[in-house]
Amino acid sequence: MRNGNIPVCLSLLFVVAVCTAAGISPLATQRAHIGPYQLLLSFYSLPRTEQLLNMTIQSTTPAMNLRFSQPVLTPAPGTDATDVHVTLSPDSDTPDVYDVNVTPPIRGLWLLHMTASGPAGSFAGDIPIDVLGPPAIPKEGIPMVRAIAQTKGKRASHKSASMRPDITEHRIRQVSAWIVLCLLLLAEFGLAWDRRWHDMVGRDQFWIPPHIMMYTGIAGAGLIALCVVLVDTLRYYQKKAGVDDSSTVNILWFFHAPLGFILLGIGMLIDAIAAPLDNYWHVLYGVDVTFWAPFHLMGHLGAVIGVLGIIYAFASEAAYERQVEDPSPRLLWLNGPEWGIVVLLAGFQEVVLPALTAFIPIVLGPVQLITYPLILVLAASLFPISLYLCIRKPGITLLMKMILWPLSLATETGGLLATSIWRGKE
Repeated sequence: MRNGNIPVCLSLLFVVAVCTAAGISPLATQRAHIGPYQLLLSFYSLPRTEQLLNMTIQSTTPAMNLRFSQPVLTPAPGTDATDVHVTLSPDSDTPDVYDVNVTPPIRGLWLLHMTASGPAGSFAGDIPIDVLGPPAIPKEGIPMVRAIAQTKGKRASHKSASMRPDITEHRIRQVSAWIVLCLLLLAEFGLAWDRRWHDMVGRDQFWIPPHIMMYTGIAGAGLIALCVVLVDTLRYYQKKAGVDDSSTVNILWFFHAPLGFILLGIGMLIDAIAAPLDNYWHVLYGVDVTFWAPFHLMGHLGAVIGVLGIIYAFASEAAYERQVEDPSPRLLWLNGPEWGIVVLLAGFQEVVLPALTAFIPIVLGPVQLITYPLILVLAASLFPISLYLCIRKPGITLLMKMILWPLSLATETGGLLATSIWRGKE
């Protein structure tokens, strides 16, 4: 048990990796073909006039090794321009993937001409790419535009956003993520109430009010994850916009869904399995209200996996909203998914910090090394670091702490108050 802090430390470090990795999902994808080869283009920056276009190209057929050569960006009929040089190189991180970089000089329809070589031979072909104009001039720079925007800006922005072809898919993911956030906050309050209940009443039975509240939140989050997996699988096979191999992962060779919701579902499933096993453990060996009970650890593991999954889902949507031409409305300086990340990390930290008191001292001969302050400092520093790596905006960590304080006050005092009221009814 003295080494039990290792898995928790690793899980905290994994928060940083998850929040950072979620920001590198492609902004858009496009399917194309050259000869018999079916290709997938992943755009990591949108094709805009006089801006570097960063994209990758690969075969949609698993394990097919294609080689691409002789790339050139040529203007399509109706686009008044000359050929543009294209930089093409194998991706250093992923095999069978090529990085493509080019700067289109003007807006309009362009053709990415290249040769693809593979098992069926070499074929040359053109891939159409629609280059957009430069970003709009900020309204604050033109007084006349500002006056017009006061009456029509919001309405026009919402209309433009609704015209994005993949807006339906991203609405499904964002609405689902917010519902899950509410359910997890419900489970968090149930967990705080459960700790107070065991301190003041003891463990009398499994179906006590805090357990019902906690597992309602867990089960609800698991059902939302299952619904997203089923809906996205259906939309994947219907070839809906925004649902393809670049925005989903395959599970059990059939289902396709966002990675974040798959992790959420796995985590909630682990928690659901741990609940009856933990109750059976207490029936056999009595009450042990401790962090280190085996099925308590199983439940904690499921919670960590589930929370990391929904953080990844929010972070992916936040990265998408930061890059699209017509993003959703913002509150203060944050878009909706970024607010979800802030609240989630604040809530996750509120759950983790009380559990850290379970770390016992490490005995080194006559010396006892108290581990709780070390783990406390690690957790208290990693959460703000993770948040900043994910959002990278000034004051974002202070905002999380401002949310953490009332959240901690509400859960801890609320659990105590709820237990007192419930005992008064009996």
